[in-house]
Amino acid sequence: MRTRINKCVICGAEFQTTSASSKYCSRECRMRARKPNWTAQSRWGHSYDHVCKWCGKPYVSGSPNGDYCSPSCKVKAYKAVHPKDNKPKQKSLAEIVAEADAMGMSYGQYVAHHMKSR
Repeated sequence: MRTRINKCVICGAEFQTTSASSKYCSRECRMRARKPNWTAQSRWGHSYDHVCKWCGKPYVSGSPNGDYCSPSCKVKAYKAVHPKDNKPKQKSLAEIVAEADAMGMSYGQYVAHHMKSR
């Protein structure tokens, strides 16, 4: 590999690289170059104002579609709508077999009986 010496377009420092297209000497310079468009705008230069449906906090996004300000608010909202406690508790196999015995049925008869009633 051939090493090159390029000049950083942000700070002007010279740096060694193996790529002819490298523009920045460090991550800091790369982020400083992107900062104006990094948080409030998309690649196309648009910004959209939103209000988070969970916490009510206003935020700016590069997308016209936005419901939540962060992934954590999205998860909290989902869990509020879909709680785990609403699922009926499933019986263990031992409980089903005991119930079938009490009814005088085999396990297969018990399952067939309950499948009909669904």
